[in-house]
Amino acid sequence: YTLCRGNIMAMNPQWCQPVSVWKNYFQQWVTTATPGEILDINIFFDFRCAYGDEGLVETLRTHVKSLTTGNNSLFVYLTQGILNVSPSFVSSGSNDLIDIKLGLRPIIDAARAYSILHGIHATGTIERLKTLFQKGMISNSLQRDLLYAFQYAMRLRILHQIRLFEANTPPDNIIKDDELLEYDRIILKRIVQTIKTMQSKISLDSKGT
Repeated sequence: YTLCRGNIMAMNPQWCQPVSVWKNYFQQWVTTATPGEILDINIFFDFRCAYGDEGLVETLRTHVKSLTTGNNSLFVYLTQGILNVSPSFVSSGSNDLIDIKLGLRPIIDAARAYSILHGIHATGTIERLKTLFQKGMISNSLQRDLLYAFQYAMRLRILHQIRLFEANTPPDNIIKDDELLEYDRIILKRIVQTIKTMQSKISLDSKGT
């Protein structure tokens, strides 16, 4: 793994803090977040215990849940970026390049935003989507479409990275268009339509809140 360009790493003293400081971080992000801090929100709301005292994680999770559950203003804030983009897998650098990570971001961000609003602890996109359906927050058809979209695109991404790894090339998320089957292109276009459907729901829910 390469080092994080944004320095979101344990070697950064800013992120090596006691629970009390982390509570203040989340308090600030939830109440007075600037557009530049939205990235921090999207990264750190996915926190989970990898090693050590699980109780520290649960303490922070309880605090965050009290700040965010039912926080309609935060939901609107988190989803503005999703609504303001035209969904696409085409890389901004070239029409001949497919950016899987870019294309999947609206699904990942939407699953996170709805989970934060409804106090769902899951941190994985698949688990979040399934839980949102179980709680009646999204329809069964939308859940199925989003799960298929996410898993299909992730499969393309992983196969692409395996090919690069076998060629002793650093893995990335950018696939050349001519590496795709015509079937893949059709599915990716269908995924874009699914994301647009999801955006319509977010728009309605935002107006409702």
